[in-house]
Amino acid sequence: MSNLSELLPSGGGQNVGSFVASGTLTNGKPVALKTDGKVEAVFTTSNQAGSVFEVTTVAVGGPTPVSAYATNADRMVIVYSIGGTLYYKLGEVSSFGITLGSETAIPTISTNTSQQAICYDETSQRIVVFFKDDNNLTHGTAIAGTVSSSGITWGTAAVYNSTNTNYTIARSGGGKVCVVFTEYHSGTGGSAILGTISGNNITFPGTRSRFIAGNANQYGLVYSEDQGNFVVFYNQGTTSAASTPLTINGNNITLGSEVQFNAQRTDYIKAAYDKTQNKTLITYLDNSTNYRGIVGTNSGTSMSFGTEASANAASGADDGNVVYDPHAGHCVIVFGNAARNNELTFKPAIISGTDVTFPSSIHVNIGVNGSYYFSLSAYTSQNKLVTTFYGASGHADGVVYQSAGTNIANFIGITGQAISDTATGNVDMLGGINSQQTSLVIGSKYYVQSDGTLGTTVTSTFAGQAVSATTLNIRDLT
Repeated sequence: MSNLSELLPSGGGQNVGSFVASGTLTNGKPVALKTDGKVEAVFTTSNQAGSVFEVTTVAVGGPTPVSAYATNADRMVIVYSIGGTLYYKLGEVSSFGITLGSETAIPTISTNTSQQAICYDETSQRIVVFFKDDNNLTHGTAIAGTVSSSGITWGTAAVYNSTNTNYTIARSGGGKVCVVFTEYHSGTGGSAILGTISGNNITFPGTRSRFIAGNANQYGLVYSEDQGNFVVFYNQGTTSAASTPLTINGNNITLGSEVQFNAQRTDYIKAAYDKTQNKTLITYLDNSTNYRGIVGTNSGTSMSFGTEASANAASGADDGNVVYDPHAGHCVIVFGNAARNNELTFKPAIISGTDVTFPSSIHVNIGVNGSYYFSLSAYTSQNKLVTTFYGASGHADGVVYQSAGTNIANFIGITGQAISDTATGNVDMLGGINSQQTSLVIGSKYYVQSDGTLGTTVTSTFAGQAVSATTLNIRDLT
């Protein structure tokens, strides 16, 4: 035998795993393990955004559009109203663009709808659209469906509130869908109810729970994974804002204690649960001048709050939203920036303890000074965020954004073959041998570089040592 590589099994027969690829992977490519068990190419990205894309070329009715990401089909579902009829388009993200499908009407129980909301339930893998049915005494109504790459198969619409219904928001978690809304029954109030999905249908077998009396009309809602309950955030008329945990009790809700988080007028309230920190970030416009964020901690029965921070000091903002970005491991906010004509602003929101900072900004010209009804979703297969909003000339518009981040810490091995997107192939794992390289220098140590290649420049991620020009002895797990 002339060299060490001849002592090793051809292709590294040991420590080989079979994985589904997320994205197309070339032969001999360093890969990282994702939280869903798939592997993807090692990458490092910076904060950046694409140009505005048009969902519609005609004006839509408010408050639309609304949108959510259906993970089972790898598609955005964008819903909007034209002339009182609800329509949807499916969108597939590629780089910083989106390919939109055809405009299709949703088979709701009337053709005169308003006050839309949307959520995607990961447990049942169903999309749910909520609307105010103006042909049925303005009752709150919902319809669920299964998303495919080409369309949606819908179930039967169901009423979740049999009185006049406004300002609906919905989230899923714990095997339930929680719907929060303003309803007019024995006076005005902010109420919540749980929905259960079976097949393509959603039902509401429990009773609504009123968490505030009076005309609340701004809601943020999260599913708090550390406590296994929902939390709603809302304005208390025009003078302050508060929170109440909503605990799942069978098909009904048990209310926690109300805790105030802002003592001034509070508008455009939104909230997102940060899975890295097990905290909730609440964003809002404070007294119509300052776009702020505050961190909430859930004890199970009540919330406590840190010190609020300014995201856009004293310059005003239009409507906005916030979402947790799993690619970056932190939240991101988006808002119409009144201080910058015709621009949309994205900011990372970094939680540390009970405080939040907003370290940088990306601005996108959207052609209108004033935009509303922002939805913001993580499009996880492309490590992107997608926002849709009411844009120029009243059209439904959107922007694709990407946070700075890297998956290099999740390096698991090197592909032993080319693997197409969603296909299954072999990965030579830590402690194994990869024989798919070229031009290696025997005896040299190789490291995973920030661009996802292998090189001899020392980085924090040691890949292995070359035993031939084509063979890398991959480092062991320790």
